[in-house]
Amino acid sequence: MLGRAVRLRCPVCGTGGLFFQPGHRFRLGLPERCSGCELRFDREAGHWAGSFGLNTIVSFTALFAVLIVGLFVTWPDPPAVTLIVAALTVALVVPLVFAPWSATLWLVIDLRMRPLEPGEAATPSAPSPPPDARDH
Repeated sequence: MLGRAVRLRCPVCGTGGLFFQPGHRFRLGLPERCSGCELRFDREAGHWAGSFGLNTIVSFTALFAVLIVGLFVTWPDPPAVTLIVAALTVALVVPLVFAPWSATLWLVIDLRMRPLEPGEAATPSAPSPPPDARDH
């Protein structure tokens, strides 16, 4: 499930295109349901608070790292304007770039804490074996 989420696929069935669909614009949030297994991504009220929290943790960690590394590299005379610009850039870019991953990774965490219940998602069908692997 984690590998699928990192590749921005449905953690349950592996269906892709959750955020990037050919011929369509980039979508910041997940669709309501997976087109492959019909899993409803918003599993309960307040579900996405965890995704926002995960995104906030990663964003603040990146911001902290930039400030600490910037101070360490430029000490004893740190350039304030450069550090402020770098910090603002990280504070604006990281949350937007990481948003898709925070949504899919939070879904994995939620699925691990609260496994799927019967009927919550369709059972993914097993792929058919390649023609040369079938018994003759």
